[in-house]
Amino acid sequence: EDTAPWREGGRLFEEVLARVGTRLGRRRWWGFLVGAEGILPVGSGGQGLQTSVAGEGRALERALRTGGVARFDAPDPALAQAREAGSGVVIPARLRGRVVALLALESDRRKAFRERDVQRVERALQGRALALRLAAFRAWHLEQYGSDLAFAAGERGFGQLADHLWTAARAQTPVLVSGPPGAGKRVLMRWMQFEWALEGGASEGGHAPRARAPLGSVEAPSAQQVLAALEQPCALFEGLDRWPVPVQRQLAQALEHAPRTKVLLHVQGRLETLAQDGALDPRLVRVLANFELHVAGLAERRGELPYLVNGLLRILRQSHGGPLLRLDDQALGLFWRQPWDGGLGALKGSLLKLLLEAPGEEIGVDLAWKILSAYGAKPLKRLPSRRPRRRDVESALESTRMESGRINKTRAAQYLGWDPDTLVARMGDLGITPADRSSLKPA
Repeated sequence: EDTAPWREGGRLFEEVLARVGTRLGRRRWWGFLVGAEGILPVGSGGQGLQTSVAGEGRALERALRTGGVARFDAPDPALAQAREAGSGVVIPARLRGRVVALLALESDRRKAFRERDVQRVERALQGRALALRLAAFRAWHLEQYGSDLAFAAGERGFGQLADHLWTAARAQTPVLVSGPPGAGKRVLMRWMQFEWALEGGASEGGHAPRARAPLGSVEAPSAQQVLAALEQPCALFEGLDRWPVPVQRQLAQALEHAPRTKVLLHVQGRLETLAQDGALDPRLVRVLANFELHVAGLAERRGELPYLVNGLLRILRQSHGGPLLRLDDQALGLFWRQPWDGGLGALKGSLLKLLLEAPGEEIGVDLAWKILSAYGAKPLKRLPSRRPRRRDVESALESTRMESGRINKTRAAQYLGWDPDTLVARMGDLGITPADRSSLKPA
């Protein structure tokens, strides 16, 4: 299975059409992501119009410009993707009012697309808008930084994180990303840079700027370097708590004057804690307190682990070869309940070792235990059950929720390292009723 982001984008379009049961016998489809370099074609299919020469495809531009469905019910080579098309539609996927993907459908017949069918496709496509946007960001990240990314887009709390990130990307004030090592702060900073640039913030005319390391990633910068960075359309800083106090004050003074530059920063730990410890100058703390996006460590985001494990395994297989591994429930549960103090790097390192040592595609708990033990820390056999944290129980239930919406208590107990009776008893103690989805909050 190919994990290249653009191919995954194509698969997302295929899933949408399959979900609504779109007939493709005399039709053809084309899928496009709206990314850093404009409209990026990521897939096509269908049995119709395969021998037709290309049309001008201006219906794409119309849908992108208006944010609404563009259609033609009679042959129009100027609008069509295929010159011989008798009719067609272009359906946009939108996030926060911005078009992030486009699906073109064409037929060799006139008036082939009924309004209710178009609306069904539009609803299904809108449901995949966030995943399509992530595919565009991942394609840019792969081109700029040479590495693909894994996201837990299916986790309940991820949409809320994305909302905060888009708000931050549009904010006029400096945005601080804080959190423990290995939480993914730098990736989120790059994602904000990507979104900000596509809003028209970059000098390159709305295209995402080229990759560059944040100032302070290697060594503390000088005051002159800080001021030079603030002359760029987008300035990225990190490791502020390691900077000399005079340089911190220089940055604070520059930010107090509201530079037109988009400023993104990240630090290890919470801003409040760094201020209490005296690691940051009080003047700089006041400036950065306006917009802090805190990213918790993986132990606080256990609901993401099943998605991250599967996504990272696909990426590692892409770069290192070997089979596409699948962890059984016990092995995945073992990975799920580890604290991952080393963050995403430790998780990725464990999965790489698993890929290199796996005798086959199915991974059991014994091999998973062996790999985790090799890192020097004894793996957690179970999470505390006498006084468990509510978020851990909720996260286990959400992580094992089936497509029908029902909870798999046996698997949830397996993730926690408990027996099912203990899980049921603790759910009662905590007042958690899985039949009512509203009682489960994002972990």
